[in-house]
Amino acid sequence: MLLKEAGRKGVEARRRLEQYFREGEMWGSAKPPIEKEVEVEGRRLKVRIEGVEAWRERRERKEHLVVRMRAVVEEGRGVAVEKEMRFYKKSDGEIQGYVNIHAGAEGGREADYVRSTALLKTLGVESWTRGERQIQLTGSTLEALMRLEPVCGALGTCR
Repeated sequence: MLLKEAGRKGVEARRRLEQYFREGEMWGSAKPPIEKEVEVEGRRLKVRIEGVEAWRERRERKEHLVVRMRAVVEEGRGVAVEKEMRFYKKSDGEIQGYVNIHAGAEGGREADYVRSTALLKTLGVESWTRGERQIQLTGSTLEALMRLEPVCGALGTCR
């Protein structure tokens, strides 16, 4: 019924709806280990995501979706990385998230940023904003993460 209605509204509306359905079918389709080679700041890095956990966490004023990942990022030698992404809804309904960049990580804050962005690129995330101590994420990041079974499971949207 939705496709018929979209067809009446035009070819572009139908194409967008079909794309939306294809993306929904992919939710929960990816499971660790996930391996990929990505380029970050002109350097080729191998990333192996070994584990993903996701859950909802209630805070004082907001509910967060927490996604924790364990990975190995290699540039010559492998460095174990454990990152936690947190997503929440702003009062206007917009989804925002963040990943902390740690100064105490091996190689310092800059190396942690490079490893974090390599992890994001491995997951298909294409845009973020770098802050001094955090990487700011948007709803498009969460959409990319929906391919991971633990993430769509925590949100109750897996097929």
